Amino acid sequence: SDAAIDVARFLYARDADIAALSKINPSEEVYKLYVDNKRANVIEKGVWELSSDGGAWVEQMSAKPSVEVKSSNSENNDMNGFHYKPPKHFTYKSIPLYDEITFIDLNGNEIIKAVSAQSPKKYYPLSREKRNVSKRENTYIKAETYFEELKKLKPGQIYVSDVIGVYVGSNYIGMYTPKNIDAASLERGYEIKYDPLNQAFAGMENPNGKRFEGIVRWAMPATDAGGKIIGYVTMALNHDHIMEFVDHITPMDERYKELPNANNGNYAFIWDYQCRSICHPRHHSIVGFDPETGERQIPWLETSIYENWKKSGIEKWTDYVKNIPVFDAQSRNKKPAAELTKKGLVGLDGRYLNNAPQCTGWMDLTREGGSGSFYILWSGLYKLNTAAAIPYYTGQYAPSEANGYSKRGFGFVAIGAGIEYFTSPAVKTEIKLVSAIENSLRKTGEHLVITTLLLIVAVVFIAVWLAWSLVKNISVLIKGISRFSSGERQFRFNVKDKDEFGILADSFNDMADRITESAKNSLSIVSMDLKIVYMNKAALIFVNKTLDEVVGKHYADYGIYDIDSPRSPINALKKGDVEAEILYLDKTKQYLKGKADYLTDKSGKKIGYIIEIVDVTEMVLEKNKIE
Repeated sequence: SDAAIDVARFLYARDADIAALSKINPSEEVYKLYVDNKRANVIEKGVWELSSDGGAWVEQMSAKPSVEVKSSNSENNDMNGFHYKPPKHFTYKSIPLYDEITFIDLNGNEIIKAVSAQSPKKYYPLSREKRNVSKRENTYIKAETYFEELKKLKPGQIYVSDVIGVYVGSNYIGMYTPKNIDAASLERGYEIKYDPLNQAFAGMENPNGKRFEGIVRWAMPATDAGGKIIGYVTMALNHDHIMEFVDHITPMDERYKELPNANNGNYAFIWDYQCRSICHPRHHSIVGFDPETGERQIPWLETSIYENWKKSGIEKWTDYVKNIPVFDAQSRNKKPAAELTKKGLVGLDGRYLNNAPQCTGWMDLTREGGSGSFYILWSGLYKLNTAAAIPYYTGQYAPSEANGYSKRGFGFVAIGAGIEYFTSPAVKTEIKLVSAIENSLRKTGEHLVITTLLLIVAVVFIAVWLAWSLVKNISVLIKGISRFSSGERQFRFNVKDKDEFGILADSFNDMADRITESAKNSLSIVSMDLKIVYMNKAALIFVNKTLDEVVGKHYADYGIYDIDSPRSPINALKKGDVEAEILYLDKTKQYLKGKADYLTDKSGKKIGYIIEIVDVTEMVLEKNKIE
């Protein structure tokens, strides 16, 4: 939500700029000063080269010294969670906010035009020639049709365009290295040329590729003293400044990165009000235009849409798309068009990406403004994704009949976090919580013992009795917590008294229930002689039994794998493997992967096995689709 609000504030500041320019007497000198001096900082990406093993891209830079900071007061360290995070050493550069500012007359002729001399656009800079923009072929990359919209404006109204830029494709999605390109060539059955410099920039996956270069155009009528419109002021915002809001955000502990990395799923991106990708670490995901025709480039279509278009006989995608439904029964069971993948046309327009049901989810989530989250599966990664509408409502982005009175505004910011990374803080918190309880209880006992020694002789016997009673209860709690943290997840306190320790024991039992029952995967604990000690809720549902019915029974009677099979997680563990092979169950149509580990006591002696069965059906099916 904070990122979305920051984007909206930035866009409203551009409204203020165009309003100020519309009131200034237009001149070449004033516009030139404005376009060159209205600037903002962006983070430079540095110099990146392939690692020595050729498996990833690394930045060429001198190592910065690592500084460990601890509190000068020892009580702030240890169990109080004192944690220092070093500052980020980013290199910034200042670039103009606007690529150009123009004043056009009522016929569309550019009378005054100031183009930035320091715009970072490398491939498709804006023309310095004064043109008549009523003709689309005279506009930026032949793609703008804004003059017709300007003629509809009343004094004081503002026009804001879509994101306009040339589409930059890629012949490979993922970590762009020679090894991965060779593997993809074998998998697809045709040669893929390793060509990082001419493929789309993709953050840490391809830091040296071609960047998406775009603009967003603002325009406003200029009036004379009597309020009559005499022309229009326009300014073309450099799209890089919008990208900067999400390019460096990560949901992980580091919070910010020099370059985004879509390879691990932990990154932020922006979709516009129609669910078109407009800011993304992978620039080949950003939709754009064909500079030769000025038409929107074909996005990455779901297979049936692509095949139906080819069968229709309609030559241009932009003509065919006018009469097909959007967000049509989106499902992970559908596949993207392989021919478009081969051509490198993989821009993400959620309206026609019917193999991605999250697109429907995002639009539903942000329709009324606000924010929310849900789980998605994309590029082989299962992750939690949050989305927040960008509350910017100027011009076409205001709720209207045309957009179904949506409060989505400019679009929405989405941030994804891989499940493994997302849950790791919770796991760490559980470990710290158990340790904190043990230490706190131990210190409480020690303090009570010390206090009793200082009491007067008259109450010595009473004090000793109280201390003994308290230490006994504390010992019981510590032993129980240790049993639970060592893997004995079925352990619970059986306390009848509702004194302070009874309440504490009940609280532990509630916490243990939540931790144990929250496990999504099937979890079983068996003894060394393969007798069942415990099964969690997921495992009991699978075997359709209660815990009382299975405890003490042989694991072979209720295990998912055949106990003598080499697929068995226990057999795999004995051979030195942690994970068993994937097993396909005909009855349930599931693909399951077994994991096993030894359960040990404090001395390291093996006392049983912990067996986890993971449902990998979606991952296997998604892999089969890609193949």
